[in-house]
Amino acid sequence: MSRKASCLRKVFCLRNVSLAGFLAALSCGVAQAQNYQFEVNGGLGFLTDDFGAVEADADLLGIAGTVYFETVRTRGGPLAEAAFIQHASNASLELVSKNYDDGFEDEDTQSIEARVHANSGVFLNLRAFQNDDGNNDSSAFGFGVGYHLTDLSTIEGNLLSVNADNNVDINVYSAAYRQLMMQQSPYTIAFNVDLAFQESDAVDGDGVGFGAGLTLYPSDFLGLSVGFEHFDADTYSQKDLVLSADYFVQSNFRIGVEYLTGSQDADNSNFEVDTDLLAFNAGVRF
Repeated sequence: MSRKASCLRKVFCLRNVSLAGFLAALSCGVAQAQNYQFEVNGGLGFLTDDFGAVEADADLLGIAGTVYFETVRTRGGPLAEAAFIQHASNASLELVSKNYDDGFEDEDTQSIEARVHANSGVFLNLRAFQNDDGNNDSSAFGFGVGYHLTDLSTIEGNLLSVNADNNVDINVYSAAYRQLMMQQSPYTIAFNVDLAFQESDAVDGDGVGFGAGLTLYPSDFLGLSVGFEHFDADTYSQKDLVLSADYFVQSNFRIGVEYLTGSQDADNSNFEVDTDLLAFNAGVRF
């Protein structure tokens, strides 16, 4: 997710300036970016699942912490991309709780992830999570290997193996490409493309998916993102659109907002689930 910020104190002095000049002035008063080694993020979301005749509302609470194995420098690009630019190895822990108003089981998820870089440009991904929805718990372990094609582009392949209490095993094979395009102007662009294949023990549980995302950084402190994902299984399909904005109020304090809209459709019936999520988040670095 993109992250940035700027200082408003000089905005009211601007008259008849270009957009590039406005954005440059918007960020000129921000304190000098600070290096960091730890990051803590928290979020609050409001979810609605519309089943047609039934509508379910839920609140989401989440907290995540990341530790970097070396100090991350924040000069030379968007603050949100500092760890990516530096190829910083890290490990993170995330806890998410989904609480429905009534009629549905609450859901808790715990996940641990790590990315370890080597001097050769190769990096390793590790991931484990546990999901408890009060009915059908599941756990998963994943690993992957990636490579820096350039200092600002990566390609990677990952395997995620999921086991649920209903004795259904799922393997997800995925590949991803990411590119950060640094410009001489105030604008930086990041984009990614993802492909995935799901293999499941369940009848008609196999499927393929793809996703793409684009983030525009008008300055080093502000990021505007759009993302799209589509998954097509044997008996249903699902698609999601995500819009988000992140803003560094100070170099070590970020705020953000995200909106997701999606739908899941059954191939052989009129059954459809529409989902809307509005989430607010914030993070600190130290």
